[in-house]
Amino acid sequence: MYILPPACRRPISLGYLLARTADSIADAAELTLESKQVALAILQESLREGTEGGQAREQISRLVVQSKSESKLLECFP
Repeated sequence: MYILPPACRRPISLGYLLARTADSIADAAELTLESKQVALAILQESLREGTEGGQAREQISRLVVQSKSESKLLECFP
């Protein structure tokens, strides 16, 4: 990210984080289709409402069993 101009880093990082979070949910092999839809709906609602990510992060974390790297990624969710 450091090759980007400073003004672009935060918005591009946020976009990347959102895409990775949605991808992690979609790729979670342990989830049923219905559970994936619930987790993605939680993510979508938190984005639409502009609410703090803490509650959404906790709800999604309960649904998705993550590797250490995926857990770190979700911890960064705003």
